[in-house]
Amino acid sequence: MLAETAVTGVAKTTLTPGLDVEPVSLALNYFRPTRPQAGNLLARARVVNASRLFVFVETEIEDPNGRKVTHGTSPLRGPAGGTVPATAAF
Repeated sequence: MLAETAVTGVAKTTLTPGLDVEPVSLALNYFRPTRPQAGNLLARARVVNASRLFVFVETEIEDPNGRKVTHGTSPLRGPAGGTVPATAAF
């Protein structure tokens, strides 16, 4: 799923290399259906807040014409396993 890939990818930017995150949930709001057309969908994601235990991410997906198709939010548990090394910078 494009939205999950986007939120997971941007959440990993807050972690020490080699650590992973796990989505807790993913809430999506759909504004319009996607239709077969030339071009690709574009997913943008940003970290809203990152702490020692969770990363909260917001994402938007646009169609090839730049129209918003989906908006979503997701809290992610990170890192998987529940421990953060002392060297991790949040």
